[in-house]
Amino acid sequence: LRLFLSFGMIGSGIFVALFGMGYFWEIHAFWFFLVMQMIAGLFQATGWPSVVAVIGNWFGKRKRGLIMGIWNAHTSVGNISGSLLAASVLDYGWGWSFIIPGSFISLGGILVYLFLAAYPEDVGYPCSHDLVGNQETRPQDLEIQSQSIESRTYDVRRVPSATKRGVGLFEAFLIPGVVPFALCLFFSKLVAYTFLYWLPFYLSQTEIGGEYVSVKSAGNLSTLFDVGGIVGGIIAGHLSDKLNARATTAATFIFC
Repeated sequence: LRLFLSFGMIGSGIFVALFGMGYFWEIHAFWFFLVMQMIAGLFQATGWPSVVAVIGNWFGKRKRGLIMGIWNAHTSVGNISGSLLAASVLDYGWGWSFIIPGSFISLGGILVYLFLAAYPEDVGYPCSHDLVGNQETRPQDLEIQSQSIESRTYDVRRVPSATKRGVGLFEAFLIPGVVPFALCLFFSKLVAYTFLYWLPFYLSQTEIGGEYVSVKSAGNLSTLFDVGGIVGGIIAGHLSDKLNARATTAATFIFC
């Protein structure tokens, strides 16, 4: 997972930066920008499954909704910081709006390669799935389970993460709930990214109060949508833990 995620981040950063280099190379061919975007998208696709797997490895089912809600705030934080960063250098040429974020992505990939521990066992901790079954487990039960695991004859550090085998694509489709939740995420992302990419254009091209906002101001204003995403994701995760109703919580927030 560490190598897979690092490879995806560095590759994504390189091709995002190459997209911006088209400005300085004075490239006006549509195919160049299309190919750069497609390849960057392929590399970016490594991110979501990798990081979800890492979170699952570390936290298991303990307060998974709240933990995933807090973790998923990175999407909105990234959108906000990326929009603000791109808008801040727009006056120097639109190419910098891709080169600088791409450089940060590649730097992040290097840091992930150097420091990410994809499994608790990699740093000497017991597997999270052995410690707890659900969020209603009492603290004293957790302590008993932890002591039981520590007293086992095997050493978790002797079970390297490289020996773990993930499920295949077909096996993943057969897991109950995977397809419905995948479709749910698809349509929610469709709406989210419509706002992300279309809203700045709408704000800059639509007369508001008798005036047109600048491209830079439109980019800054569009980040307010993601501010709501941070708060909403954390609240939804907390409610799903309290109610123990993941599907109901997800459906309610989507319809609202």
